[in-house]
Amino acid sequence: NMDSCVAIGHKSLYTTDNPTDISYATAIGCEAGNYGGTYSTYIGYRAGYSQKGANNTCVGAETSAYYVTGKEQTLVGYKARAYPANTTPSASNQVEIDNVVAIGANATAEKSNQAVIGNSKITETKVYGDLVVQGSDGVKRRVIFNADGSCSWESL
Repeated sequence: NMDSCVAIGHKSLYTTDNPTDISYATAIGCEAGNYGGTYSTYIGYRAGYSQKGANNTCVGAETSAYYVTGKEQTLVGYKARAYPANTTPSASNQVEIDNVVAIGANATAEKSNQAVIGNSKITETKVYGDLVVQGSDGVKRRVIFNADGSCSWESL
């Protein structure tokens, strides 16, 4: 029944599966959100095309990848996607990748719970302000850039 959905563009939010599985989704662009998921947003030509899963955001032409499912994917930029490093997904071998962020043209998150900024052609990344990281141990640390060019950490 596609409750509370907005679809603008040829075959946006189109599915040959059960269309009642999609609700509260927005798709703008030709084939955007094709096979889309609930509570997802797709903006751009084929944004989120063939992406099954809920709570996803795809902004940019051809974001997402065929035969990769997943929830809570944030993909921003031309061909930004979640795509496994060592496997080739297919119709009979779909791969699920959840909770990822990929920002930039061709940025690719290769596994669940990964954030990627840029792609392999990026040669410099600028970060302004304090850089604070929280490791898997739960401890927050501030990166300190020393005058001699070395780095150290300060626990917060």
